[in-house]
Amino acid sequence: MPHEASPAARALQRLARDIALGAILLMATRIAVGPDTWWHLRTGQWIWTHRTWPRTDPFSYTRYGHPWTPPGAPVQLLMYGLYHLGGLAALDLATALTVVAAFAWIWPLTRPPRMALHPLARTGLLIWAAMTASVYWASRPYMLTFLLTAIYIYLFERDRRGQPVRGWVGWLLGLMVLWANGHGGFIVGLLVALAYAVPDGLRGVLDGWAQRRGLPAGLGPRHSPRFWLGLVLGLVGMGSLTPVGPTRWLYPFQTVGIEVLRTYIAEWQPPGWTPALWPFWAWWLALPLLAAGGWRRWPLEHALLWTGFGALALQAVRNVALFALVAPMALAEPLAWALRTLGAWRARFRRPRAPRAEPPARPGLNRAFVGILLFAGLAKWAAVHQPARLDAFLREAFPVGAVHYLRTTRPPGRLFNSYNWGGYLIWALPEYPVFADGRTDLYGDEVLTQWLTVARGQPGWAQVLARWRVNVILLERDLPIHQALAHSGDWVLVYEDAQARVWVRASAISSSP
Repeated sequence: MPHEASPAARALQRLARDIALGAILLMATRIAVGPDTWWHLRTGQWIWTHRTWPRTDPFSYTRYGHPWTPPGAPVQLLMYGLYHLGGLAALDLATALTVVAAFAWIWPLTRPPRMALHPLARTGLLIWAAMTASVYWASRPYMLTFLLTAIYIYLFERDRRGQPVRGWVGWLLGLMVLWANGHGGFIVGLLVALAYAVPDGLRGVLDGWAQRRGLPAGLGPRHSPRFWLGLVLGLVGMGSLTPVGPTRWLYPFQTVGIEVLRTYIAEWQPPGWTPALWPFWAWWLALPLLAAGGWRRWPLEHALLWTGFGALALQAVRNVALFALVAPMALAEPLAWALRTLGAWRARFRRPRAPRAEPPARPGLNRAFVGILLFAGLAKWAAVHQPARLDAFLREAFPVGAVHYLRTTRPPGRLFNSYNWGGYLIWALPEYPVFADGRTDLYGDEVLTQWLTVARGQPGWAQVLARWRVNVILLERDLPIHQALAHSGDWVLVYEDAQARVWVRASAISSSP
């Protein structure tokens, strides 16, 4: 590779970066609407209409009036603003740009400080990471956690390498306020801080112990343990500046403690062996590389990030995207060592060659190539958001036909709805408050266990529906409860399509005008 100070080397670095980010833009440019997108939009609309944050639940009847102050209100308001200006196309474009921005922060960290790694190898690492993270890109406040995790890793890693960003501590503290009010995953910022604070603080403690005993102290901590303690306490304090105060820190633990999350909801399940998750499992195949030659070049901070976020990813699919932000940085230096070792080994069996002339820098050609990538990304964005294609996607993913039927016929009574479609119903069918939706922190095991009892047709399902005075049911076609409803004699199938079935209680039909 040319010397990195040369114009050709700098041009190659920029081109490799732009290829990586352009490829990621192409991957991220898609319809990113998920089941939870809709209740976030509806919350943003509610905030805009009422000019205040919600304090109690306004969308369900099982938790109506129950205290509810969700983390994410500023992002939800922004989401609604984007949707109001440009529909789902604007929302999805913002999601794609957020993904690109996150990996733009990670790109500099794939350049090992002590060993050269070819720019195209760095491109491969970043694209591999993006393929890994793509399983969880959706238009929802989670993308704030994705972006701020990348920024936190960048700021802490720059400090570890002895190149701290000016005012980096202030940035960390300020961003934590935004994070705690923008998404419940803000505890990730504290985990990143601890991954850097613990090793460096330990070095400081050991050096101090050695100095007090007259022993040589050469571990070289960057900061004192007092600095790290102050920073961690500062982050905790900034994360407490929320409408509910310090109790916001309990939110992640309350959510994870819900049993139904681990037994039913897909994003909280361990990753499987589906093709979409093969890039994730491929990272673990690199462990022999780390063991063979990277362990001496693997800072303890990187080891903690890899194992910590790796353990979280192995517990729940939703954490795979965060692991993908850590993996390329952690693997960069061991990969550089492996490539250099392989090059030295191959050189033993090759005849010496005359050095090649350094290729000329062609910035104009590079810019043209990058322009092509940007144009391709925008063209793909425009194509996937054509009205006909967007309508087809929505009809395939959500019960558009069933919603039209209910809005037109208006059968009386409460609605028992699909959990996966609850957010869409909050947005598209506000006339019917929902039984449950993706706000698991609000419903907890008490409500969600009842939902599962009905959806699975387990003993007691009829009592649950009677308790909540349910007269209308809208669920996916493949749930076991449909067979029980058909044999009960109390319910009438009034609508059916390729996705959904709608049942109405027979007594409600007979009493309706």
